[in-house]
Amino acid sequence: MIEIINFKENLDYIILLSGQDYPLKNNDYIAKFLNKNYGKEFIEFEPLPRKKWIEGGLNRINKYHFMDIRNRYLKYSLKIISNYLPNRKIPNNIKFFGGSLWWSLTLDCVKYVIDFVSKNHEFVKLRTNYLPRKFDINYDSKLLDLIDNKILKGN
Repeated sequence: MIEIINFKENLDYIILLSGQDYPLKNNDYIAKFLNKNYGKEFIEFEPLPRKKWIEGGLNRINKYHFMDIRNRYLKYSLKIISNYLPNRKIPNNIKFFGGSLWWSLTLDCVKYVIDFVSKNHEFVKLRTNYLPRKFDINYDSKLLDLIDNKILKGN
């Protein structure tokens, strides 16, 4: 994201899509929509637990995950073992949200998040200790916790 911020062109929005996404509307329609809604952030979210997710998504936080292990037999064994471990204790002051991986955010919003993260190493460390690399929680919690009433309010 830092590379995009330093991009020489004048950008209003940064849109995160997957390699499999195909826009259903043409570029002109999307540009008009963003101009009409200028300054709004577009990200789907709701507080955990989410009704749509197994165990409301809380298992993504309070269970142990071994994401970085490449040996599939060891990873599978640890996954079974983790079902018998007690739930992780999460500090009460952390709010968790879940939603889509994909978003459209203003350049100002992205700059705010990057600036906050670069100045608040303890926040990043705490968040990293409790969230697996599941971005559907990771990004949303970071964004909503950081800019709760500053940028997203009313959008």
